[in-house]
Amino acid sequence: MVRGALYYNTNKDHTGGGIEAALVRYPVSSKIKLTQQLIVQQQPKKLSFYERMETAADARLKADWEVFDNGELFAEAGYKTAGWTPGTVYLTEQSLFRAGSIGIQFGLCVVIGVLGGYWLDEKFATKPWLLTVGMMFGVAAAIRSMVREIKIWQDKYGAEEPDEEGSE
Repeated sequence: MVRGALYYNTNKDHTGGGIEAALVRYPVSSKIKLTQQLIVQQQPKKLSFYERMETAADARLKADWEVFDNGELFAEAGYKTAGWTPGTVYLTEQSLFRAGSIGIQFGLCVVIGVLGGYWLDEKFATKPWLLTVGMMFGVAAAIRSMVREIKIWQDKYGAEEPDEEGSE
């Protein structure tokens, strides 16, 4: 899928435009898909209402690797200049690197919760109560992490809205 957008930025005295282009989940092989994204735009210098426009950019590359029938690992790298770019809340210059999968994040959250609960049970002699609480916190953190990743994925790649009857 190819995605693109045009942007229009203005302040008191200046106007600037921008463009976004992305090639989303391009199949490199039967199991590997690449996403490339580039945003270049004019924005007010120092994000001030009175300043002249300057160029800002955001470039990213993400690889998704299907390891299992229902699971993928991913690695994402990117760089953005100082200033605002769509989809990024940070105004400072940023480098980005993320890797993992929803399954790994889910498992780590539960394991950390269980180990933390076990350690607290040993420290306070409350077996098995703090282990159980730790496990519940771990599962809650895992679900929160999974929901956050799904929302990020939907924001980036779009989600089809069901029609009024609830079917797609």
